Amino acid sequence: MDISRIRVAVDVPERYAVQLLPDARVQVAVTSLADDMREGKIDVILPKGDAITRTFPVRVLLDNPGFAIRAGMEAVATFDLSKRFTALMVPKDAVVTAGDRSLVYRVKDAKAFPVPVNVEGYQGALAAVTGDLKIGDMVVIRGNERLMPGQDVALTED
Repeated sequence: MDISRIRVAVDVPERYAVQLLPDARVQVAVTSLADDMREGKIDVILPKGDAITRTFPVRVLLDNPGFAIRAGMEAVATFDLSKRFTALMVPKDAVVTAGDRSLVYRVKDAKAFPVPVNVEGYQGALAAVTGDLKIGDMVVIRGNERLMPGQDVALTED
């Protein structure tokens, strides 16, 4: 077995996992090697998370010169989430996940139409999304899991 390069498994909360980019740099400290901070890179962000803990597995590749890191050791990974961006915010209840894609139902003329979106991150009860939405669009936040394209919807004040 070649352990000159290893893969560190990290379970990342969903609110942070959506902000990570493949190949991004990661600082890794192995607990038992106290003064040994190493830099690795994200190898893969697995698309299937744990529904109970709301975490997603992230695999970090890390050089292991001298073979000091061994299988089963505890590591602490620090991800850089400082990237700032501008995005449209919608209530996170408006986002419907269908398989490996996300969508929001936009309301036009009292009918609901699906709009594919990418979720870029979360802040409180809001989700930052990119897609064919604009400021002022009305979106469905209740009952959207059962909607069909073009279905009539009732508008309520919230």
